[in-house]
Amino acid sequence: PTSVSKEIKRNRTQAFPGSGECKRLGRFPFVCDNCPRKYGKSKCGCAKFHYEARAAQAMADRRLVQSRQGIDCDESEFRLVDDAIVTVEYVDLCVNVLGEVNHAGIIPVTKDHFTILDALSGAGDLTINGNRTRVMVTRQVDGVNQVYFVDLTQMQSLLQSPAFYLQQNDLVYVTPNDKRKREAQSVGNTFNTPAVWISLASLATTIAALLIR
Repeated sequence: PTSVSKEIKRNRTQAFPGSGECKRLGRFPFVCDNCPRKYGKSKCGCAKFHYEARAAQAMADRRLVQSRQGIDCDESEFRLVDDAIVTVEYVDLCVNVLGEVNHAGIIPVTKDHFTILDALSGAGDLTINGNRTRVMVTRQVDGVNQVYFVDLTQMQSLLQSPAFYLQQNDLVYVTPNDKRKREAQSVGNTFNTPAVWISLASLATTIAALLIR
């Protein structure tokens, strides 16, 4: 519909109630001003609608004044509106926490400004093998995966990191520390235990004593 059609339909006035509604009023010009059956022997008995520019302008002015009057309510009703409490529920908002945490899995987002500390707290905190200086956060931005690394021991840099506040479907991965990495190898932490070095020292002493004899 054109702007003219909208204007006519919105501000036309009923001049005669009639006994029904004419089908011609459903198409342009939406009024009876130039209808051939308006007068004469073929005059119809349907409701008559007309458009008059001055009347339309007066109606527009009244709507403008009414819109500026605000909400029609007394002071007590206005206070109820002013003190209204809106409850926002988060549905299907979550982040994923994996790696060296006590309870890895999906962590629901339960509040505004959900941080990486909230997510790690929901996952039961880091294990003793978690690397607190290199926690990875992956996020999809405009179809591209972005990777951030944060240091939980440096609070100032953590607060300024774009990964401090998490977003929907972020992935938090707590990397393992060096001890945990060595345990995953075949030798593991064998040479880092005192018993091994004591045994080697005892063996070297025994060999030296035999050679001296």
